[in-house]
Amino acid sequence: MSNYTYINASTVAEDPHAEDDFVRAIQRVTATLYETFPIVFLIFGTLGNTLSFAVLTRKTMRKNSTTLYLAVLAVTDLAVLWLGLTRHAAIAFQNKDVRLLHSSLCKLQRFFLYFSLDYSAWILVAVTAERCFSVYFPLKSLTTCTRKRAAIALACIATAMALKNAHVFLSRGLQFATDGDGKTILVSVCGYPSPGYKFFWSYVLPWIVFLVYALGPFLVILVHNLLIIRKVIQLRKKRETMIANSGSVNSDPTPAAVIATSSRDDGPNSQETAGTPGTSNNIAAPSNEGSSYQKRVTQMTVMSEELKSTCQCEEEANHIQECLND
Repeated sequence: MSNYTYINASTVAEDPHAEDDFVRAIQRVTATLYETFPIVFLIFGTLGNTLSFAVLTRKTMRKNSTTLYLAVLAVTDLAVLWLGLTRHAAIAFQNKDVRLLHSSLCKLQRFFLYFSLDYSAWILVAVTAERCFSVYFPLKSLTTCTRKRAAIALACIATAMALKNAHVFLSRGLQFATDGDGKTILVSVCGYPSPGYKFFWSYVLPWIVFLVYALGPFLVILVHNLLIIRKVIQLRKKRETMIANSGSVNSDPTPAAVIATSSRDDGPNSQETAGTPGTSNNIAAPSNEGSSYQKRVTQMTVMSEELKSTCQCEEEANHIQECLND
C-alpha cells in the first residue's frame, strides 16, 4: 500500500544493494543524521519561537504593528516545525508515516504544512513592505501602519494561502488500480485519485510552489530592501550636506563685520563705547554666539529629520521641532 521507501539505522544492514562497505557507511551516517536533526531542530526551534512569542506579546510591545506580524510568524514557524519534523521523526524511529495512516490525515497534514510554509514566507513580505513604507513616509506610517490594518493584512494573506493549498483535499487521497485479474485494489491512502491529479502534482504544482513560495517572496523582499537602502543613503547624504552647510555658516566672518560697522554708526554713545578698552571683544562676542547657535540649530534639525525618518521616535522629534520653533 505504500509508495515510499525509508532508510533508517535498522534497515541499513538489510539493504541488499549495500554490498560495499563504503556505501554501508554512508547509509549509516545518513540514517543517523535523519534520526538526530529533526529532534534537535524541533527542540531548539520550539524554544526559540516560544520565547519570541512571549516577548512579542508583552504589554509594552502590543502597540506596534510589527510585533503583531512577528508574533504570528513565531506561531506559524512552530506549526511548520511540529507538522513537518514530527512526521520525519516518526519515520526515522518507528518507520511509520502519519500520511499513510488514513486518507484524512494525509490531506490535513499536507494542507496545514503547506499553508504554514506559504504563510510564513508572506508574513516576512508584509513586514518588509511595512518597513519600506515607514522609511519613505514616516509621518503617514503613524496612522497607516496600525495593528488593526496589520491584522487585516494577516487575514488576507491567510485566506490567499488557504485557497492556494485547498486543492490538496481533492488532488490527494485514495488511489486505486486494477490488477491482472481485473480486480480493483487499493494502491495508497495518500496517492492520486486520478491520473490528471498525478500530472498536476508532477508538472504544474512545482511551478506554482516555486513562484508563490520561493521566487515571489524573494523578489518582493529584495526590491523593498533595495529601496530601503537607497533611502538610507539619501538621508545620509542629506545629513552630511546639512552639516557641511552649517560649517560654512560658522566660518563666515560677515556677522562680526556687520555688527562692528553698525556699532560705529550708532552715534556718540557708540563711539564712546568703541573707544572703551575691551569693547571690541564685547562686540565680536555676539558673532561667536550666533555661530554656535546656528550650529546647534542645524544639528538639532538634522537629528529631528533622522528621528522622523526612522518612524520610531515621534515624540522626541516633535520636542526638538518645538525647541527650534521657540
